Amino acid sequence: MAKFFLAMLLVTVLANRRVLGKHCRFASTSANQGSCVFPCRCTDGCDTTTGDCLNGGRCENGHPSGYRWSGMACRTGNVAYHKTATQSSDPNTDWSERFPADRAVDGNTDPHMKNGHCAHPDADWGQHAWWTVDLEATFNIYYVIIHNRDQNQERLNHFKLSVDDRPDKTTECAEHVGSVGPGASVNVSCSAVGRYLKFRREGENVDQAELCEVVVIGSRRISCQHCPAGTSCNDVIGCDTCARGKQQPDCVKVCEDNTYGVNCMEECGHCKNNKPCDKENGVCTSGCKMWYTTHLCKAFIRNPYFKTTDKPRLEDITNSSVVVSWSKATDVTPGLESHYYYVVWLGLRRWTFHNVSRQQDATGQNTLKSRLTGLSFNTNYSVKIEPFRQQDERRQSGTKTQVVHFKTVCRAAETPVIENVTSYIRNGSVGASVVVNWKMLTNSGCDELVAVGVLYKRQTSSNDQWSYKAAQQVTSRHLAITQLASHVYEVKVKATNNEDITSTSSTVVANLRTDVIPDENEYERTTAVEGQEDYVNVYDVIPT
Repeated sequence: MAKFFLAMLLVTVLANRRVLGKHCRFASTSANQGSCVFPCRCTDGCDTTTGDCLNGGRCENGHPSGYRWSGMACRTGNVAYHKTATQSSDPNTDWSERFPADRAVDGNTDPHMKNGHCAHPDADWGQHAWWTVDLEATFNIYYVIIHNRDQNQERLNHFKLSVDDRPDKTTECAEHVGSVGPGASVNVSCSAVGRYLKFRREGENVDQAELCEVVVIGSRRISCQHCPAGTSCNDVIGCDTCARGKQQPDCVKVCEDNTYGVNCMEECGHCKNNKPCDKENGVCTSGCKMWYTTHLCKAFIRNPYFKTTDKPRLEDITNSSVVVSWSKATDVTPGLESHYYYVVWLGLRRWTFHNVSRQQDATGQNTLKSRLTGLSFNTNYSVKIEPFRQQDERRQSGTKTQVVHFKTVCRAAETPVIENVTSYIRNGSVGASVVVNWKMLTNSGCDELVAVGVLYKRQTSSNDQWSYKAAQQVTSRHLAITQLASHVYEVKVKATNNEDITSTSSTVVANLRTDVIPDENEYERTTAVEGQEDYVNVYDVIPT
Protein backbone atom coordinates (compact mmCIF):
# COMPACT_ATOMS: atom_id res chain seq x y z
CA MET A 1 0.00 0.00 0.00
CA ALA A 2 2.88 2.32 0.80
CA LYS A 3 4.32 1.73 -2.68
CA PHE A 4 0.99 2.67 -4.23
CA PHE A 5 0.74 6.02 -2.43
CA LEU A 6 4.42 6.75 -3.18
CA ALA A 7 3.81 6.13 -6.87
CA MET A 8 0.76 8.39 -6.87
CA LEU A 9 2.76 11.15 -5.13
CA LEU A 10 5.48 10.89 -7.77
CA VAL A 11 2.93 11.16 -10.58
CA THR A 12 1.46 14.28 -8.95
CA VAL A 13 4.86 15.93 -8.54
CA LEU A 14 5.80 15.25 -12.16
CA ALA A 15 2.46 16.53 -13.38
CA ASN A 16 2.93 19.79 -11.46
CA ARG A 17 6.29 20.32 -13.13
CA ARG A 18 4.87 20.17 -16.62
CA VAL A 19 4.32 23.25 -18.79
CA LEU A 20 0.62 23.97 -19.04
CA GLY A 21 -1.14 25.05 -22.20
CA LYS A 22 -2.51 28.56 -22.60
CA HIS A 23 -6.02 27.74 -21.49
CA CYS A 24 -7.36 31.34 -21.60
CA ARG A 25 -6.87 34.56 -23.54
CA PHE A 26 -7.10 36.90 -20.55
CA ALA A 27 -6.51 35.98 -16.93
CA SER A 28 -9.63 36.25 -14.80
CA THR A 29 -7.92 38.24 -12.02
CA SER A 30 -4.81 40.33 -11.62
CA ALA A 31 -3.42 38.06 -8.91
CA ASN A 32 -1.92 35.51 -11.30
CA GLN A 33 -1.63 35.44 -15.07
CA GLY A 34 -1.07 31.70 -14.96
CA SER A 35 -1.08 30.18 -18.43
CA CYS A 36 -3.16 32.93 -20.08
CA VAL A 37 -1.97 35.00 -23.06
CA PHE A 38 -2.65 38.36 -21.39
CA PRO A 39 -2.73 39.42 -17.73
CA CYS A 40 -5.84 40.93 -16.16
CA ARG A 41 -5.40 44.60 -15.27
CA CYS A 42 -8.84 45.29 -13.79
CA THR A 43 -9.60 45.91 -10.14
CA ASP A 44 -12.59 43.51 -10.02
CA GLY A 45 -11.67 40.83 -12.52
CA CYS A 46 -11.65 40.48 -16.29
CA ASP A 47 -13.69 38.84 -18.99
CA THR A 48 -11.38 36.02 -20.07
CA THR A 49 -12.31 36.48 -23.76
CA THR A 50 -12.29 40.27 -24.22
CA GLY A 51 -10.31 41.49 -21.19
CA ASP A 52 -13.08 43.95 -20.29
CA CYS A 53 -13.41 44.89 -16.62
CA LEU A 54 -16.22 43.14 -14.76
CA ASN A 55 -18.62 44.39 -12.07
CA GLY A 56 -18.07 48.05 -12.88
CA GLY A 57 -14.36 47.77 -12.09
CA ARG A 58 -11.69 50.03 -13.51
CA CYS A 59 -8.16 49.59 -14.76
CA GLU A 60 -5.48 49.09 -12.13
CA ASN A 61 -2.65 51.42 -11.21
CA GLY A 62 0.60 50.71 -12.98
CA HIS A 63 4.19 51.74 -12.28
CA PRO A 64 5.24 54.22 -11.07
CA SER A 65 2.35 54.78 -8.69
CA GLY A 66 -0.30 57.00 -10.23
CA TYR A 67 0.15 55.80 -13.81
CA ARG A 68 -3.09 53.87 -14.31
CA TRP A 69 -3.60 51.39 -17.13
CA SER A 70 -6.27 52.43 -19.67
CA GLY A 71 -7.80 51.72 -23.07
CA MET A 72 -9.06 48.45 -24.55
CA ALA A 73 -8.64 45.62 -22.05
CA CYS A 74 -6.52 48.03 -19.97
CA ARG A 75 -3.62 47.39 -22.33
CA THR A 76 -2.31 50.99 -22.47
CA GLY A 77 0.17 52.06 -19.81
CA ASN A 78 3.85 52.32 -18.91
CA VAL A 79 5.44 49.70 -21.15
CA ALA A 80 9.03 50.48 -20.09
CA TYR A 81 8.73 49.34 -16.46
CA HIS A 82 11.43 46.85 -15.52
CA LYS A 83 12.58 46.47 -19.14
CA THR A 84 16.26 46.21 -20.15
CA ALA A 85 18.01 49.58 -20.41
CA THR A 86 21.51 50.66 -21.51
CA GLN A 87 23.32 54.00 -21.52
CA SER A 88 26.48 55.77 -22.61
CA SER A 89 29.47 56.08 -20.31
CA ASP A 90 32.58 58.22 -19.98
CA PRO A 91 35.77 56.13 -19.75
CA ASN A 92 37.22 58.78 -17.46
CA THR A 93 34.42 58.69 -14.85
CA ASP A 94 32.28 56.11 -13.05
CA TRP A 95 28.98 57.99 -13.07
CA SER A 96 27.22 55.53 -15.38
CA GLU A 97 28.39 52.64 -13.22
CA ARG A 98 27.30 54.20 -9.94
CA PHE A 99 23.90 55.13 -11.43
CA PRO A 100 23.15 52.40 -14.02
CA ALA A 101 20.56 52.65 -16.80
CA ASP A 102 17.94 50.35 -15.21
CA ARG A 103 17.41 52.83 -12.35
CA ALA A 104 15.35 54.91 -14.80
CA VAL A 105 12.78 52.11 -15.24
CA ASP A 106 12.57 50.81 -11.66
CA GLY A 107 9.13 52.36 -11.02
CA ASN A 108 10.44 54.95 -8.49
CA THR A 109 10.44 58.69 -9.27
CA ASP A 110 12.55 59.72 -6.25
CA PRO A 111 14.55 62.77 -7.53
CA HIS A 112 17.41 62.46 -5.04
CA MET A 113 20.40 60.88 -6.73
CA LYS A 114 21.83 59.69 -3.42
CA ASN A 115 18.80 57.40 -2.92
CA GLY A 116 19.79 55.36 -5.95
CA HIS A 117 16.72 55.58 -8.19
CA CYS A 118 18.16 57.71 -11.01
CA ALA A 119 20.25 56.82 -14.07
CA HIS A 120 23.25 58.95 -15.13
CA PRO A 121 24.12 58.65 -18.83
CA ASP A 122 27.63 60.05 -19.32
CA ALA A 123 29.93 60.60 -22.30
CA ASP A 124 33.36 61.90 -23.14
CA TRP A 125 33.74 65.66 -23.57
CA GLY A 126 31.83 66.83 -26.64
CA GLN A 127 29.99 63.50 -27.15
CA HIS A 128 26.21 63.10 -26.74
CA ALA A 129 25.05 61.21 -23.69
CA TRP A 130 22.34 58.69 -24.54
CA TRP A 131 20.02 56.17 -22.85
CA THR A 132 17.99 53.33 -24.50
CA VAL A 133 15.27 50.96 -23.31
CA ASP A 134 14.40 47.69 -25.04
CA LEU A 135 10.60 47.25 -24.79
CA GLU A 136 11.08 43.57 -25.83
CA ALA A 137 8.29 43.76 -28.46
CA THR A 138 6.81 46.19 -30.93
CA PHE A 139 4.58 48.81 -29.29
CA ASN A 140 2.36 51.67 -30.29
CA ILE A 141 4.00 54.56 -28.39
CA TYR A 142 1.88 57.63 -27.60
CA TYR A 143 3.93 59.82 -25.25
CA VAL A 144 6.89 59.76 -22.87
CA ILE A 145 7.20 61.29 -19.38
CA ILE A 146 10.70 61.94 -18.01
CA HIS A 147 11.25 62.77 -14.32
CA ASN A 148 14.13 65.14 -13.53
CA ARG A 149 16.49 65.05 -10.53
CA ASP A 150 16.50 67.62 -7.71
CA GLN A 151 19.72 69.37 -8.88
CA ASN A 152 21.47 70.23 -12.16
CA GLN A 153 18.04 70.40 -13.74
CA GLU A 154 19.52 72.08 -16.84
CA ARG A 155 20.75 68.68 -18.01
CA LEU A 156 17.19 67.93 -19.16
CA ASN A 157 16.68 71.25 -21.01
CA HIS A 158 17.23 69.89 -24.49
CA PHE A 159 16.91 66.29 -25.76
CA LYS A 160 15.53 64.18 -28.60
CA LEU A 161 13.57 60.92 -28.58
CA SER A 162 13.69 58.29 -31.32
CA VAL A 163 11.86 54.97 -31.79
CA ASP A 164 12.68 52.04 -34.06
CA ASP A 165 12.47 48.24 -34.31
CA ARG A 166 16.27 48.02 -34.55
CA PRO A 167 18.67 49.19 -31.84
CA ASP A 168 21.17 50.59 -34.37
CA LYS A 169 18.62 52.86 -36.09
CA THR A 170 17.18 56.15 -34.85
CA THR A 171 13.87 57.41 -36.18
CA GLU A 172 13.19 60.66 -34.36
CA CYS A 173 9.72 61.04 -32.89
CA ALA A 174 10.10 64.09 -30.60
CA GLU A 175 12.40 66.92 -29.47
CA HIS A 176 12.13 68.92 -26.27
CA VAL A 177 13.63 72.33 -25.74
CA GLY A 178 12.95 74.14 -22.48
CA SER A 179 13.72 74.07 -18.82
CA VAL A 180 12.45 71.32 -16.49
CA GLY A 181 12.35 72.24 -12.82
CA PRO A 182 14.20 70.31 -10.10
CA GLY A 183 12.31 67.13 -9.26
CA ALA A 184 9.73 67.96 -11.94
CA SER A 185 8.71 65.94 -15.01
CA VAL A 186 8.18 66.70 -18.67
CA ASN A 187 5.54 65.09 -20.89
CA VAL A 188 6.64 64.70 -24.53
CA SER A 189 4.29 63.54 -27.29
CA CYS A 190 5.91 60.74 -29.29
CA SER A 191 3.60 58.99 -31.73
CA ALA A 192 5.59 56.09 -33.08
CA VAL A 193 5.74 52.31 -33.50
CA GLY A 194 8.78 50.33 -32.47
CA ARG A 195 10.68 48.26 -29.95
CA TYR A 196 13.55 50.52 -28.91
CA LEU A 197 13.15 54.02 -27.47
CA LYS A 198 16.28 56.18 -27.31
CA PHE A 199 16.99 59.41 -25.36
CA ARG A 200 19.81 61.69 -26.61
CA ARG A 201 21.13 64.94 -25.05
CA GLU A 202 21.19 67.99 -27.32
CA GLY A 203 22.22 71.63 -26.94
CA GLU A 204 24.98 72.61 -24.52
CA ASN A 205 26.90 70.29 -22.21
CA VAL A 206 25.56 67.27 -24.12
CA ASP A 207 27.89 64.80 -22.37
CA GLN A 208 25.75 64.43 -19.23
CA ALA A 209 22.12 63.69 -18.32
CA GLU A 210 20.19 62.49 -15.29
CA LEU A 211 16.96 60.50 -15.62
CA CYS A 212 15.10 59.63 -12.44
CA GLU A 213 12.33 57.75 -14.28
CA VAL A 214 11.36 57.30 -17.93
CA VAL A 215 7.70 56.40 -18.41
CA VAL A 216 6.75 55.22 -21.91
CA ILE A 217 2.99 55.21 -22.42
CA GLY A 218 1.96 52.76 -25.13
CA SER A 219 0.28 49.50 -25.95
CA ARG A 220 1.54 46.31 -27.52
CA ARG A 221 1.15 46.41 -31.30
CA ILE A 222 0.03 43.05 -32.66
CA SER A 223 0.10 42.22 -36.36
CA CYS A 224 -3.03 40.77 -37.93
CA GLN A 225 -1.13 39.52 -40.98
CA HIS A 226 -1.20 35.83 -40.01
CA CYS A 227 -4.74 35.57 -38.63
CA PRO A 228 -6.83 32.90 -40.42
CA ALA A 229 -9.31 34.21 -42.99
CA GLY A 230 -12.68 35.10 -41.52
CA THR A 231 -11.42 35.77 -37.99
CA SER A 232 -11.46 39.13 -36.26
CA CYS A 233 -8.34 41.01 -35.17
CA ASN A 234 -7.12 44.36 -33.87
CA ASP A 235 -3.60 45.58 -33.14
CA VAL A 236 -4.16 45.66 -29.35
CA ILE A 237 -5.29 42.13 -28.53
CA GLY A 238 -4.47 40.39 -31.81
CA CYS A 239 -6.15 37.52 -33.64
CA ASP A 240 -9.39 36.20 -32.24
CA THR A 241 -8.50 32.63 -33.30
CA CYS A 242 -5.32 31.01 -34.60
CA ALA A 243 -4.92 27.90 -36.72
CA ARG A 244 -4.11 24.64 -34.97
CA GLY A 245 -0.55 24.65 -33.72
CA LYS A 246 -0.15 28.47 -33.62
CA GLN A 247 -0.18 30.82 -30.62
CA GLN A 248 -2.15 33.94 -29.93
CA PRO A 249 -1.96 36.86 -30.11
CA ASP A 250 -0.47 37.09 -33.66
CA CYS A 251 -0.57 33.43 -34.82
CA VAL A 252 3.12 33.50 -35.75
CA LYS A 253 4.80 31.31 -33.15
CA VAL A 254 4.10 27.60 -33.03
CA CYS A 255 2.75 26.16 -29.79
CA GLU A 256 5.16 25.78 -26.93
CA ASP A 257 6.21 22.26 -26.07
CA ASN A 258 3.49 20.33 -24.24
CA THR A 259 0.71 22.41 -25.82
CA TYR A 260 -1.25 21.90 -29.04
CA GLY A 261 -4.47 22.61 -30.91
CA VAL A 262 -6.43 25.77 -31.73
CA ASN A 263 -4.75 28.75 -30.02
CA CYS A 264 -2.51 26.17 -28.27
CA MET A 265 -5.26 25.79 -25.68
CA GLU A 266 -4.78 22.06 -25.14
CA GLU A 267 -2.21 20.36 -22.94
CA CYS A 268 -0.25 17.42 -24.30
CA GLY A 269 -0.64 14.03 -22.73
CA HIS A 270 2.15 12.03 -21.14
CA CYS A 271 4.46 11.31 -24.05
CA LYS A 272 7.30 8.81 -23.79
CA ASN A 273 10.68 10.20 -22.69
CA ASN A 274 8.98 13.60 -22.11
CA LYS A 275 8.92 14.24 -25.86
CA PRO A 276 6.51 16.96 -27.06
CA CYS A 277 3.32 15.94 -28.77
CA ASP A 278 2.29 16.97 -32.27
CA LYS A 279 1.46 20.66 -31.99
CA GLU A 280 -1.59 20.41 -34.22
CA ASN A 281 -3.37 17.23 -33.11
CA GLY A 282 -1.69 16.36 -29.78
CA VAL A 283 -0.65 12.83 -30.79
CA CYS A 284 2.42 11.49 -28.96
CA THR A 285 4.49 10.35 -31.93
CA SER A 286 7.08 8.84 -29.58
CA GLY A 287 4.45 6.73 -27.80
CA CYS A 288 3.11 6.99 -24.26
CA LYS A 289 4.83 6.99 -20.91
CA MET A 290 4.39 3.84 -18.91
CA TRP A 291 0.84 3.46 -17.50
CA TYR A 292 -0.64 6.02 -19.92
CA THR A 293 -2.60 5.04 -23.01
CA THR A 294 -4.94 6.17 -25.86
CA HIS A 295 -3.61 8.06 -28.90
CA LEU A 296 -3.26 11.25 -26.81
CA CYS A 297 -1.64 9.42 -23.87
CA LYS A 298 -3.99 11.10 -21.40
CA ALA A 299 -5.73 8.03 -19.94
CA PHE A 300 -3.93 6.80 -16.82
CA ILE A 301 -3.99 3.10 -16.01
CA ARG A 302 -4.31 3.37 -12.25
CA ASN A 303 -2.83 0.69 -10.03
CA PRO A 304 -5.69 -1.45 -8.66
CA TYR A 305 -5.95 -2.59 -5.07
CA PHE A 306 -8.32 -4.39 -2.73
CA LYS A 307 -9.42 -2.86 0.53
CA THR A 308 -8.39 -4.54 3.76
CA THR A 309 -11.95 -5.84 4.21
CA ASP A 310 -12.23 -7.36 0.72
CA LYS A 311 -12.17 -11.14 0.42
CA PRO A 312 -13.19 -13.68 -2.24
CA ARG A 313 -16.47 -15.60 -2.09
CA LEU A 314 -16.71 -19.38 -2.51
CA GLU A 315 -19.51 -21.18 -4.35
CA ASP A 316 -20.27 -24.75 -5.42
CA ILE A 317 -17.58 -26.47 -3.37
CA THR A 318 -17.30 -30.05 -4.64
CA ASN A 319 -14.90 -32.89 -4.05
CA SER A 320 -12.63 -31.66 -6.86
CA SER A 321 -13.53 -28.05 -7.65
CA VAL A 322 -14.72 -24.72 -6.32
CA VAL A 323 -16.06 -21.51 -7.87
CA VAL A 324 -14.25 -18.39 -6.60
CA SER A 325 -15.90 -15.01 -7.15
CA TRP A 326 -14.82 -11.51 -6.20
CA SER A 327 -15.79 -7.91 -6.71
CA LYS A 328 -13.75 -5.68 -8.99
CA ALA A 329 -10.73 -4.08 -7.34
CA THR A 330 -10.69 -0.42 -6.34
CA ASP A 331 -9.14 2.17 -8.71
CA VAL A 332 -9.70 0.32 -11.96
CA THR A 333 -9.82 3.05 -14.63
CA PRO A 334 -13.21 2.91 -16.42
CA GLY A 335 -12.86 2.07 -20.09
CA LEU A 336 -9.39 0.55 -19.65
CA GLU A 337 -10.46 -2.82 -18.23
CA SER A 338 -8.41 -4.67 -20.86
CA HIS A 339 -5.27 -3.57 -18.99
CA TYR A 340 -6.35 -5.21 -15.73
CA TYR A 341 -5.95 -8.83 -14.68
CA TYR A 342 -6.55 -10.93 -11.59
CA VAL A 343 -4.55 -13.87 -10.32
CA VAL A 344 -6.21 -16.49 -8.10
CA TRP A 345 -3.72 -17.89 -5.61
CA LEU A 346 -4.46 -21.31 -4.10
CA GLY A 347 -2.62 -22.81 -1.14
CA LEU A 348 -2.59 -26.29 0.41
CA ARG A 349 -1.31 -24.81 3.62
CA ARG A 350 -2.08 -21.45 5.11
CA TRP A 351 0.82 -19.47 3.61
CA THR A 352 2.06 -21.63 0.71
CA PHE A 353 0.29 -20.38 -2.43
CA HIS A 354 0.48 -21.16 -6.12
CA ASN A 355 -0.82 -19.18 -9.10
CA VAL A 356 -3.65 -21.35 -10.41
CA SER A 357 -5.78 -18.95 -12.47
CA ARG A 358 -5.36 -15.66 -14.39
CA GLN A 359 -8.36 -13.69 -15.59
CA GLN A 360 -8.62 -10.46 -17.59
CA ASP A 361 -11.04 -7.76 -16.47
CA ALA A 362 -12.15 -7.06 -20.04
CA THR A 363 -15.89 -7.43 -19.53
CA GLY A 364 -16.33 -4.38 -17.34
CA GLN A 365 -18.51 -6.41 -14.94
CA ASN A 366 -18.44 -5.67 -11.23
CA THR A 367 -18.17 -9.36 -10.22
CA LEU A 368 -15.73 -11.86 -11.69
CA LYS A 369 -15.60 -15.65 -11.29
CA SER A 370 -13.12 -18.46 -11.79
CA ARG A 371 -13.70 -22.21 -11.37
CA LEU A 372 -10.74 -24.05 -9.86
CA THR A 373 -10.65 -27.73 -10.80
CA GLY A 374 -8.42 -30.72 -10.14
CA LEU A 375 -8.59 -30.33 -6.37
CA SER A 376 -8.19 -33.24 -3.95
CA PHE A 377 -11.32 -34.36 -2.11
CA ASN A 378 -11.72 -33.87 1.62
CA THR A 379 -8.76 -31.41 1.68
CA ASN A 380 -8.19 -28.00 3.31
CA TYR A 381 -7.31 -25.11 0.96
CA SER A 382 -6.76 -21.34 1.16
CA VAL A 383 -7.44 -18.83 -1.61
CA LYS A 384 -6.78 -15.12 -2.25
CA ILE A 385 -7.03 -12.74 -5.24
CA GLU A 386 -4.27 -10.45 -6.53
CA PRO A 387 -5.08 -7.58 -8.94
CA PHE A 388 -2.53 -6.11 -11.31
CA ARG A 389 -2.26 -3.73 -14.23
CA GLN A 390 -0.35 -4.56 -17.41
CA GLN A 391 0.95 -2.52 -20.32
CA ASP A 392 3.03 -4.10 -23.05
CA GLU A 393 5.22 -6.60 -21.19
CA ARG A 394 5.28 -4.77 -17.86
CA ARG A 395 3.09 -5.80 -14.96
CA GLN A 396 2.51 -4.17 -11.57
CA SER A 397 0.44 -5.79 -8.85
CA GLY A 398 -1.81 -4.15 -6.27
CA THR A 399 -2.89 -5.07 -2.75
CA LYS A 400 -4.37 -8.59 -2.46
CA THR A 401 -7.62 -9.63 -0.80
CA GLN A 402 -7.88 -11.34 2.54
CA VAL A 403 -7.21 -15.09 2.59
CA VAL A 404 -10.29 -17.33 2.69
CA HIS A 405 -10.09 -20.98 3.80
CA PHE A 406 -12.29 -23.88 2.67
CA LYS A 407 -12.39 -27.68 2.59
CA THR A 408 -13.35 -29.80 -0.38
CA VAL A 409 -16.09 -32.32 0.30
CA CYS A 410 -16.01 -36.10 0.22
CA ARG A 411 -16.59 -37.96 -3.03
CA ALA A 412 -20.09 -38.16 -4.39
CA ALA A 413 -22.55 -41.03 -4.17
CA GLU A 414 -23.39 -43.26 -7.10
CA THR A 415 -26.13 -42.26 -9.53
CA PRO A 416 -29.41 -42.33 -7.59
CA VAL A 417 -32.02 -45.00 -8.27
CA ILE A 418 -35.61 -43.82 -8.63
CA GLU A 419 -38.29 -46.13 -7.15
CA ASN A 420 -41.97 -46.18 -6.21
CA VAL A 421 -43.18 -43.34 -8.40
CA THR A 422 -46.74 -42.84 -7.20
CA SER A 423 -49.48 -40.52 -8.43
CA TYR A 424 -52.41 -39.54 -6.22
CA ILE A 425 -55.28 -37.19 -5.57
CA ARG A 426 -55.51 -35.50 -2.22
CA ASN A 427 -58.20 -33.02 -1.29
CA GLY A 428 -59.07 -32.66 -4.92
CA SER A 429 -55.49 -31.89 -6.00
CA VAL A 430 -53.45 -34.30 -8.11
CA GLY A 431 -49.81 -34.96 -7.25
CA ALA A 432 -47.04 -37.51 -7.11
CA SER A 433 -44.37 -38.87 -4.81
CA VAL A 434 -41.13 -40.76 -5.33
CA VAL A 435 -38.48 -42.67 -3.34
CA VAL A 436 -34.82 -41.98 -4.15
CA ASN A 437 -32.15 -44.56 -3.23
CA TRP A 438 -28.38 -44.18 -3.44
CA LYS A 439 -25.13 -45.79 -2.36
CA MET A 440 -21.89 -43.99 -1.35
CA LEU A 441 -18.75 -44.70 -3.35
CA THR A 442 -15.92 -46.60 -1.71
CA ASN A 443 -12.98 -44.52 -0.42
CA SER A 444 -15.20 -41.47 -0.56
CA GLY A 445 -13.54 -39.61 2.31
CA CYS A 446 -16.91 -39.18 3.99
CA ASP A 447 -15.96 -40.75 7.32
CA GLU A 448 -17.05 -37.53 9.03
CA LEU A 449 -20.25 -37.17 7.10
CA VAL A 450 -22.35 -34.24 8.27
CA ALA A 451 -25.37 -34.18 5.94
CA VAL A 452 -26.97 -35.97 3.04
CA GLY A 453 -29.69 -34.53 0.87
CA VAL A 454 -31.62 -34.92 -2.37
CA LEU A 455 -31.99 -31.99 -4.75
CA TYR A 456 -34.54 -31.97 -7.53
CA LYS A 457 -35.93 -29.55 -10.12
CA ARG A 458 -37.93 -29.54 -13.28
CA GLN A 459 -35.77 -30.41 -16.25
CA THR A 460 -36.63 -27.15 -18.01
CA SER A 461 -35.75 -24.95 -15.00
CA SER A 462 -32.46 -23.13 -14.57
CA ASN A 463 -29.77 -24.54 -12.28
CA ASP A 464 -30.38 -22.04 -9.51
CA GLN A 465 -33.90 -23.37 -8.82
CA TRP A 466 -33.08 -26.74 -7.21
CA SER A 467 -35.31 -27.73 -4.30
CA TYR A 468 -33.63 -29.42 -1.36
CA LYS A 469 -34.87 -32.16 0.97
CA ALA A 470 -32.50 -33.44 3.68
CA ALA A 471 -32.25 -37.00 4.93
CA GLN A 472 -33.41 -37.30 8.50
CA GLN A 473 -30.43 -39.39 9.47
CA VAL A 474 -26.88 -39.28 8.21
CA THR A 475 -26.93 -43.03 7.78
CA SER A 476 -29.97 -42.89 5.48
CA ARG A 477 -29.53 -44.20 1.96
CA HIS A 478 -33.02 -43.40 0.71
CA LEU A 479 -35.42 -40.48 0.85
CA ALA A 480 -39.03 -39.89 -0.18
CA ILE A 481 -40.12 -36.77 -2.07
CA THR A 482 -43.80 -35.89 -2.16
CA GLN A 483 -46.08 -33.23 -3.61
CA LEU A 484 -44.56 -33.36 -7.09
CA ALA A 485 -46.49 -32.22 -10.13
CA SER A 486 -46.73 -33.93 -13.51
CA HIS A 487 -43.33 -33.12 -15.05
CA VAL A 488 -39.98 -34.54 -16.02
CA TYR A 489 -37.59 -33.95 -13.09
CA GLU A 490 -33.84 -34.09 -12.60
CA VAL A 491 -32.67 -35.62 -9.30
CA LYS A 492 -29.22 -35.70 -7.69
CA VAL A 493 -27.82 -36.59 -4.27
CA LYS A 494 -25.40 -34.46 -2.29
CA ALA A 495 -23.26 -35.58 0.62
CA THR A 496 -20.91 -33.32 2.57
CA ASN A 497 -18.57 -33.08 5.47
CA ASN A 498 -19.17 -29.30 5.53
CA GLU A 499 -22.08 -27.51 7.14
CA ASP A 500 -23.64 -26.16 3.95
CA ILE A 501 -25.02 -29.02 1.88
CA THR A 502 -26.14 -26.68 -0.93
CA SER A 503 -22.52 -26.05 -2.01
CA THR A 504 -21.08 -29.56 -2.10
CA SER A 505 -20.27 -32.46 -4.37
CA SER A 506 -23.21 -34.24 -6.01
CA THR A 507 -24.01 -37.40 -7.92
CA VAL A 508 -24.68 -37.70 -11.59
CA VAL A 509 -28.17 -36.41 -12.40
CA ALA A 510 -30.94 -39.01 -12.84
CA ASN A 511 -34.14 -38.23 -14.74
CA LEU A 512 -37.59 -38.81 -13.25
CA ARG A 513 -41.03 -38.56 -14.85
CA THR A 514 -44.23 -38.33 -12.85
CA ASP A 515 -47.64 -38.92 -14.50
CA VAL A 516 -50.89 -38.01 -12.82
CA ILE A 517 -54.38 -38.81 -14.06
CA PRO A 518 -55.94 -36.02 -16.16
CA ASP A 519 -59.43 -36.55 -14.77
CA GLU A 520 -60.05 -37.06 -11.06
CA ASN A 521 -63.25 -39.03 -11.83
CA GLU A 522 -60.97 -41.84 -13.01
CA TYR A 523 -58.82 -41.95 -9.91
CA GLU A 524 -59.83 -45.52 -8.99
CA ARG A 525 -58.36 -46.85 -12.22
CA THR A 526 -54.81 -48.29 -12.01
CA THR A 527 -52.58 -48.02 -15.04
CA ALA A 528 -49.01 -49.03 -15.80
CA VAL A 529 -47.16 -47.23 -18.54
CA GLU A 530 -45.10 -49.54 -20.67
CA GLY A 531 -41.51 -48.89 -21.73
CA GLN A 532 -40.49 -46.89 -18.64
CA GLU A 533 -38.03 -48.88 -16.56
CA ASP A 534 -37.16 -46.18 -14.04
CA TYR A 535 -40.63 -45.61 -12.72
CA VAL A 536 -44.00 -47.24 -12.13
CA ASN A 537 -47.21 -45.22 -12.32
CA VAL A 538 -49.70 -46.51 -9.77
CA TYR A 539 -52.85 -44.44 -9.30
CA ASP A 540 -53.65 -45.08 -5.68
CA VAL A 541 -56.54 -43.38 -3.94
CA ILE A 542 -55.16 -41.69 -0.85
CA PRO A 543 -57.90 -41.00 1.70
CA THR A 544 -58.45 -37.33 2.48
